[in-house]
Amino acid sequence: MKARPSLVALVCTAAFLGLGGIIAPAFAATTALATAPDKKPPTKPTNLLVTGNTAWSVSLAWNASVDNSGQLTYRIVCSNGQSMLVPQTSTSAVFTKGLLHGGTYSFWVHAFDPSGNTSQNSNTVTSKLPLDTTNPSQPVVTLTEVGPTHAILSWSAVDDGPLVYALYQDGVLHNQATSATSTTVYLQSQTAYTFTVQARDKAGHWSPMSEPLVVTTPAPNPNDVTPPTTPANLWAFGYGDLEFEVNWTQSTDDFTPQKYIRYELYVNGNWLGGTIGSGHVTDYGQPGDNLIEVIAVDEAGNESEVASVILFN
Repeated sequence: MKARPSLVALVCTAAFLGLGGIIAPAFAATTALATAPDKKPPTKPTNLLVTGNTAWSVSLAWNASVDNSGQLTYRIVCSNGQSMLVPQTSTSAVFTKGLLHGGTYSFWVHAFDPSGNTSQNSNTVTSKLPLDTTNPSQPVVTLTEVGPTHAILSWSAVDDGPLVYALYQDGVLHNQATSATSTTVYLQSQTAYTFTVQARDKAGHWSPMSEPLVVTTPAPNPNDVTPPTTPANLWAFGYGDLEFEVNWTQSTDDFTPQKYIRYELYVNGNWLGGTIGSGHVTDYGQPGDNLIEVIAVDEAGNESEVASVILFN
């Protein structure tokens, strides 16, 4: 009785019978799949140095790491528990996270590759920050754009750390101090307004008040006699209590840019408020069903047709 060839013999025969009798790479794909995972970490960053500091930052530099994958990222770790990532292309950084003037902080750096292998830590360096005893410079306020019902303002000041700014309109605080360096304010047409800005640093020092900037809004375009389109796709959603949200597709106008179209909101015939350049409002109604109406108003005061929806509670 003739013996049947084994499976191994058949596979080997098929390999030998490749094109032109040349041995075919039958196990090449299997070999590639069996490649061992990368477990080799990058080399340790060396010669970490403090190259400078301010009351709110520390500048660091180090010698580069290398990795067999050719790719790595640096992580700077601070003794205050904060850290930051630095790309492979850079071996220096300015660290600011969580630092307080007058404080003493230690830093070290390590590298990690795409496989998650992490190098040994670099040497550790320490920096004592000076106290912040200076006030920010006087801000300079600039008018970027003005229209019949809006003005865009920007400002800047100089300090050795982050700043927040308070904007005043006609001597009255317009907004709580924030890090923003520009804003859009909504105004009445053909009216003069005075704006000033004051900066405050992280140590609580205030700058001198800026020089006043007087802005006079122009009259609406006399050719603007067409109202905006009616807000479309109006719908309302209640949360099971008196709070609800209203959404719509924003209107368009032949003169007023969409971001400056104002929307007036009415609930059961009573004016509830408004928003500018937005298709969303969250507010409160009354017990029971509520009739919600929205009207679009352009910078010339032209009003659209009313869009309405009933919110059933």
